[in-house]
Amino acid sequence: MWYPFVFIMRLENPLADKIFTVSEIDKIIASTVDELFFGLSVEGEVANFKTNQSKHWYFSLKDRDGSILSCTFFRGDNWRTKPPGNGDFVVVSGNLSFWAKGGSLSFNVKRLENKGEGDIRIEIEKRRAYYQSLGYFDESIKKKIPDEIKTIGVVTSESGAVFHDILNVTKRRAPGINIILFPSMVQGEGADVSIANRIRNANMFSSVIDVLIVGRGGGSEEDLLPYSSREVIEAIHESRIPVVSAVGHETDMPLSDLVADKRAPTPSAAAEIVTETAWLRAERLSKIRDDLKHGVTEKLFMSEKKLKEKSISEAPLLKRIYAFGLKIEDVGKYKVKLENGISGRLREIDTLSEEIKRALLMKKERRKLLLEASWSEEDYFLSGRLKEMRMRLKGNSDSLSSAASMKLSGAGHVLTGLKKEMEALSPMKVLSRGYSIIQNENGDVVISPEMIKNDEKLLLTLKEGKVAIKVKEKTGK
Repeated sequence: MWYPFVFIMRLENPLADKIFTVSEIDKIIASTVDELFFGLSVEGEVANFKTNQSKHWYFSLKDRDGSILSCTFFRGDNWRTKPPGNGDFVVVSGNLSFWAKGGSLSFNVKRLENKGEGDIRIEIEKRRAYYQSLGYFDESIKKKIPDEIKTIGVVTSESGAVFHDILNVTKRRAPGINIILFPSMVQGEGADVSIANRIRNANMFSSVIDVLIVGRGGGSEEDLLPYSSREVIEAIHESRIPVVSAVGHETDMPLSDLVADKRAPTPSAAAEIVTETAWLRAERLSKIRDDLKHGVTEKLFMSEKKLKEKSISEAPLLKRIYAFGLKIEDVGKYKVKLENGISGRLREIDTLSEEIKRALLMKKERRKLLLEASWSEEDYFLSGRLKEMRMRLKGNSDSLSSAASMKLSGAGHVLTGLKKEMEALSPMKVLSRGYSIIQNENGDVVISPEMIKNDEKLLLTLKEGKVAIKVKEKTGK
């Protein structure tokens, strides 16, 4: 038997011993790719389609195993072609191109032919129809978001901006609500299982968590695929906790939005939805507090104004009371003077009466001596004068007493009326109704917050007693 000889010959690479710069290697790759890979046709599903101001198209082609090819369709070549949509299945023809400066490989499309919907979109539509037939999307089975929420559960990436957005919105609108994060993957292989497991983990705390937000930021249709997976759909459906789906932007609609109890266009909007009741309650309380503060301030201002007006109006009244007091004092002095005059006259009468009595005794003794001698005309005259003086003194005394009593009674009525008027306008009467008088360290009455300084000591005069206070902080004007 004859056996052929096989010769294996190893060729030496003439470039093996050379050290290249990055730009040199990029140029070698670019020239190699441009020379070898042209006139190619590639089929796949369109994703991440976008266009710029120059009307160049940029998109990716992907297939079922997850492989992706970046494509560029320049305006000079695409002007006769209808733009494809994400999820469309297309066949593109063109060349592979390596951009040496950026070090990136892309497929420059020269022609594009649309073949219908891609496999991924078809699969999602089949899944939508299947779960819709099972009633997973029915409004009748959706759970109500509670009005009273104390704890929110969040299933998302711990490193993304979504969780921080939810934290910021909740802290601003309802700072008393607790948040528990269940970190999960949000895209890529295994993300669907990670999200579903975290939803089930959260349900282990269903007695504590009132609502569950499942979300992530915006991305391509491929990035959002885990939220349309069977695992996530069934985990949301089985959740005992009401679920709010907040995936992507407002225009994105993964199947998690349909099966969830509530859909939010963005994660921040989801935080606003679950804090709505607490925020409205806080707004009502804030308005009530402001109204009460305004009402009390207005009431104090009006009371202070009235008190100030009464204090000003009391000045002439006090002058009048003082003048009447002087008059009453004059009446008292006049009464004393009258009483002293009457007493002097009565003493004169008593002295005269004693003299008359002594004279009569002397006359009686003389009469005894004269035996049958009778009263002379002089005796009758003195006796008559005595009676007349007694009557005049008694009349004067009665007149003076009556005049003094009338004067004192009139002055007493005037004084009583003034006392009642003074009591009605007295600051003590105002204090008895719950008000107080504030004085600073100089003894001045405080009528404005501008007269008060922080850490200043004040004296409050109440109905019963006084209180010393120290100003900690003042608010308002």
